Amino acid sequence: MKTDRICGRKLCRPGGFIATDMALKFCNFKKGAKLADIGCGYGATVRYIKSHYGFDICGIDKDPSICDEINSQEKLVITADAENLPFADKQMDGLLFECSLSKMKEPDNVLTECYRVLKDNGYLIISDLYARGKEANLSGILGRIDAKKTITDRLQRHHFSPRFIEDFTESMRKIWGQMLFDYGPDELYSNIRADGKILNEIKCGYCLIVAQKETR
Repeated sequence: MKTDRICGRKLCRPGGFIATDMALKFCNFKKGAKLADIGCGYGATVRYIKSHYGFDICGIDKDPSICDEINSQEKLVITADAENLPFADKQMDGLLFECSLSKMKEPDNVLTECYRVLKDNGYLIISDLYARGKEANLSGILGRIDAKKTITDRLQRHHFSPRFIEDFTESMRKIWGQMLFDYGPDELYSNIRADGKILNEIKCGYCLIVAQKETR
């Protein structure tokens, strides 16, 4: 996920890799599991999972400049679009979307593609912002902010059953506070393309959702 001056990954990763660890523990992938981080940005999660878990993981990002920069040092990322993943049918054990599914213009198309490439009973791991108040589609670094029910209903329409949900809203509030202190409200709101009034209407929360592919 490419961002403006303010780092979207910092803004959207409450608790560091706690949510990632929690999701991987729940999924209990076998040794050698094939995973991909979709919308991986500069590959922090890919490196973390490789070094701490040893799974066969790659990053997917549609920005070729990001991919070229990363791959000049280590081959971690494939340039591809989330609606056309470079994997065979039922090839992958798990797909991660860390603050990236909300940035994708056609989430239904993305989930259809995820269903294709995941093995039966494979897992989607989604950590993202959600609206505790009014839903919104912002033009800045946050993108679409859906209600939690909107997210889970969309997953179920595409035959993914939510199995585990954990809320990280309190951790996100601490990050927001630090970002306001570091950058000031004018720069923060400029990158988000929303002011304090709009954000108060949205009442942003943050959660981890692990959903499992249903067999049909």
